[in-house]
Amino acid sequence: MGTVDAENAFFWMSEWDSPKKINYITFGGCYSNQPQTNTLWQVEYRFNNTWTTIEAGQGGWLSNGIFSWGGANQAPITADAVRVRIYSNGTNDVQHIHLRARGGVSKRINDSSTATKATLIQYLGEDTIDINAPEISVQTITIKGTVQDLDGTVASVTVNGQAVTLNNGTWEYELPISDVDLPLEIKAVDQAGNSSTKTITIKQ
Repeated sequence: MGTVDAENAFFWMSEWDSPKKINYITFGGCYSNQPQTNTLWQVEYRFNNTWTTIEAGQGGWLSNGIFSWGGANQAPITADAVRVRIYSNGTNDVQHIHLRARGGVSKRINDSSTATKATLIQYLGEDTIDINAPEISVQTITIKGTVQDLDGTVASVTVNGQAVTLNNGTWEYELPISDVDLPLEIKAVDQAGNSSTKTITIKQ
């Protein structure tokens, strides 16, 4: 087949109308009786009319082995085409062109045998369910305080005029976010009707 260079290489290519996310590429080379120890190869993907090399080399898996790139933990690439180029080292002729598709390994299945398969590229996800980040919206903050009288006769507590539940001298108040930075008037009244008032401000 001659000493073809990279620009005139024999190639296999798959391309798509819309880009795909890919994080696993695998295929097999020639059988053992078709060695290509001197033949050069290049695995590339295309996106936005630009070709990017994933891996390149000489012989190796192409003679009698398996090419495998990526996996479930690989950050996916975006591609609208994948290409394998096979060409001469400039001295030795390319003798065989033989690529075999094969399966891969995901969390659910191991399909990595070298027998011919339909799969050549895959997106191997970590999980089958995509959990989107929740939207967090804080509407109120909870303010807790304590109040006590020397003889333990506190009857009621109000915050900005709103009665709050008093439990063993502890009270809680739900403050709307929109009211943060506004003064809070805390008023306690004892059994005899005596009152005490304190004003505080919650800063953001």
